Amino acid sequence: MKTLLKRILAKLGWSLNRTPKGIVVGLDLGRDMAIVLGNRPGLVCVDVGANTGQFVDLLRDCLREPVIYAFEPAPDPFERLRSRHGSTPGLRLVNAGLGQ
Repeated sequence: MKTLLKRILAKLGWSLNRTPKGIVVGLDLGRDMAIVLGNRPGLVCVDVGANTGQFVDLLRDCLREPVIYAFEPAPDPFERLRSRHGSTPGLRLVNAGLGQ
């Protein structure tokens, strides 16, 4: 029965896997980061090219009270980032790019 279900899901473009608890498997970035980094509060994260804050959302979902520095040089995405996250605690928005 399990094999039949897996075959049906595969034909639909889906995969069914058991995820071992506490082991990084590369299927869910947020889950894997939480395992590797642990549940410590105040981890410092840098989002270079933050766009409108998609990675900021992921960091805030999987880490406990992260301190995030989000850099976005483009004016329009930065304004959307500021409107979405301007008052988010622990988030520092920087309207600049980083480079060498």
